[in-house]
Order: sequence, then C-alpha cells, then structure tokens
Amino acid sequence: MILRGGRGMDAERHERSGTSAALQAAEAERDLAQLHRAEGVIVWLRWFAVAGLLVILARARHSAPGAVVWGLYSGVVAYSAVAHWQVRRGRNVRIGAI
Repeated sequence: MILRGGRGMDAERHERSGTSAALQAAEAERDLAQLHRAEGVIVWLRWFAVAGLLVILARARHSAPGAVVWGLYSGVVAYSAVAHWQVRRGRNVRIGAI
C-alpha cells in the first residue's frame, strides 16, 4: 500500500465507493488471514533453502575458514527457526520479512 498524506490508497478507494467500516474490517481480516497462509508456505520454502545450502556447503571448497562458513550457516538456521516460531505463534507474521 502506498501512503499519501498518511492515508493509504485503499482508504481513499473505500471512501470514494462508500464502503462501510464493517466491510473494510472484514476485508482487512481476510487480507491478514491470506498473509498468514502465505507466510506459512514461505517458512517451509525457507527450510528447503536451508537444507539445500547445507548440501552446497558440505560439498564446496571454501575460501573462508570453516569456522566462519559454518558460523554464518548457524546464523541462517537460527534466523529460520525464529521466523518459523514467530509465524507459528501467529502474532507477528511480518517478522520474517526483514
């Protein structure tokens, strides 16, 4: 949503069309539910990427010391675990979008 003067384009569209506050709230709920479903899929895609990275790192020759490579990989695993936990809790689905 692009903000203009502190209000989103959706708010302006609703004002022009005369959409009630109840319909706006229902639309916002539907959008949030869709975001939760999408983020759940993204969490699992992230884990597949982490597993793929493990295979790549295990077979590749590293120009950096092993401790650095595996330290960075452990950071990726930790980030993925925290993002997964946050999404499963359902409180803040935007946490994984950093």
